Amino acid sequence: MPFNVAPHFFDLEQAQAMNEKLLGKIKKANTPVTAFLNGKKILELGEIDQRLDVLKKWIEHPLVSLGNHTYSHSNYAQSTFDQFKSDVEKNEWLIEVLSDQKVPFFRFPFNATGKDSISRIQMEVFLQNKGYKIAPFTIESVDYLYNALYQTAIKEGKQDSAKMIAQAYIDFTVETFRYYEGVSKELFGRNIKHIFLCHGNLMHANYYLELIDALKKEGYSFISLEEALKDPVYQKTDHYYKKWGVSWIYRWIESPDERMKWMRAGIEPDKEWYQRYAELRN
Repeated sequence: MPFNVAPHFFDLEQAQAMNEKLLGKIKKANTPVTAFLNGKKILELGEIDQRLDVLKKWIEHPLVSLGNHTYSHSNYAQSTFDQFKSDVEKNEWLIEVLSDQKVPFFRFPFNATGKDSISRIQMEVFLQNKGYKIAPFTIESVDYLYNALYQTAIKEGKQDSAKMIAQAYIDFTVETFRYYEGVSKELFGRNIKHIFLCHGNLMHANYYLELIDALKKEGYSFISLEEALKDPVYQKTDHYYKKWGVSWIYRWIESPDERMKWMRAGIEPDKEWYQRYAELRN
């Protein structure tokens, strides 16, 4: 289960409390996760030592493996090769200074692997030569959207609304797993070892155990990213060369028309959630 971790959306005390709580629940649930770290905002906020300590707690957690997510969360589809390469190496240096270990995984921000086939292959070769395994994902459930609404409700003191939003997120995540399980069986004849992409945020800090319990009731167990990548499906060719990231389940479909058919049939939250999110951002 890959987690994006960049504790800069809160003041220092909030960031410390949120990450401490989430890490404690990961330990209680005994779920291996991979934390994809980026460091720019942490180093810009004037509380470097304290915020680096938050990252160190992820690095030192026994259930957490590490991933590089670039220094500034840059979009490779909107960057030159040299710009993105520098962003990778800067973050690599930071993580290795903190962890004293080689970082095994890399994930592209926005899952944008390049603006075309040439740029993607060029970066893949660079990353592989540095020893990275590029982390794919098969399932995500737009937790950033639900978390933005959840966090706003918490700030406004609307506890009942916050609880409803969190439960809606858990319900949608379960629906999403069911959907991709069905797609996997139809495309590959079996349910593959999925990789679930989510973020380190306040909603997960408060509802991580409920989310894990809901997925366990669906029959899922939790393994490391390293173990999941042993599934032969992850050796399939990635045929997708667009700017924005989509599930690797779609990327493995060779025909663009067939891929688009499956993507159009994909699962999304009800429109009201997107409307509320848009209102929040305006």
